[in-house]
Amino acid sequence: MVCRPSDVIRLDSSSFGPHLLRSTLLESLRIPHAFSTRLGGVSAAPCDTLDCAGEAAEAAPGSAGADGRDRRLENRRRLLAAAELAGRAIAPIRLVHGADVVRAALAAENENGDRSPHRPAADAMVSNDPAMALLVTTADCAPILLACAACGAVGAVHCGWRGVLATPGGTVDQASRTGDAAGRCAVSASGTVAATACRSSDERVPLRGAIASALSALHGEAAPCAARSPLERASSVVAAIGPCIGPEAFEVGDEVACAFIAAGLGRCVIRRRTGGRPRIDLFASVHAQLVACGVDPGAIDGEPFCTASNPQLFFSHRRDRGRTGRMAAVIGAAALDGA
Repeated sequence: MVCRPSDVIRLDSSSFGPHLLRSTLLESLRIPHAFSTRLGGVSAAPCDTLDCAGEAAEAAPGSAGADGRDRRLENRRRLLAAAELAGRAIAPIRLVHGADVVRAALAAENENGDRSPHRPAADAMVSNDPAMALLVTTADCAPILLACAACGAVGAVHCGWRGVLATPGGTVDQASRTGDAAGRCAVSASGTVAATACRSSDERVPLRGAIASALSALHGEAAPCAARSPLERASSVVAAIGPCIGPEAFEVGDEVACAFIAAGLGRCVIRRRTGGRPRIDLFASVHAQLVACGVDPGAIDGEPFCTASNPQLFFSHRRDRGRTGRMAAVIGAAALDGA
């Protein structure tokens, strides 16, 4: 799908600065945030130009040296300034495609990129500290930004197919991989998922994955929401889903398709009738999990922009076979009045 920004996710472009996507719902809460594109930075090809990758291990070959690092730090500085988060401590995490969540203060780094001794392995973080900026990087996985309208806490989530299925501790739930004893997933003779052989629990999406972990932790950041039930707390949340790989480009193995079906996400699996591999609708999976956790569908912003299909606007790990940069999703709690 070619990217056509709408009134829901708005493209802010500048001749001199980063081109960013913003959520109208988060803007209505005066929450500073942005989803970056690949435009408006200083990095060289193949990561041209707004590469927001963090560690060298995350950077593409040829961009991991000192010059590449300096350019990525400048890109992050530009991003924070454009997102109205300049001067805040960045809170990056070491992404592991799991479901663990951390409080942002544990991963703080200053604007020069000097990290605290702790850079925890996690795929989500939460905070209500207006001095912090939460940042996750992606290049096909889905970035999700969260904010509670009742208490002001915010969250940032990185979620690929493993993050959808994972349980806290960083592992994909084994039950999701195999199906249950009453109805295991099967593959047809042509190599495609056999729909009738996979038992699906689509009626109820289980509360697993990085999104459920983040929503659970979000309200631990603020006392005003502590006495409310989980569903009541989630009903106060606004969410924005950023660009991720689309279903036309996201072919997966039969075992991944079966895992989604066993996890109650069969509607997000696209099966081919003759030949070919199944595909996953990652955007729809993330949306379904937000709703299953209690977030009002009307409080979810997002357009299914495909990173792999829009090389002029987005980096894509799959399209570029790893030789690519990273977009960033960034959010911070609203500044206190007078701050």
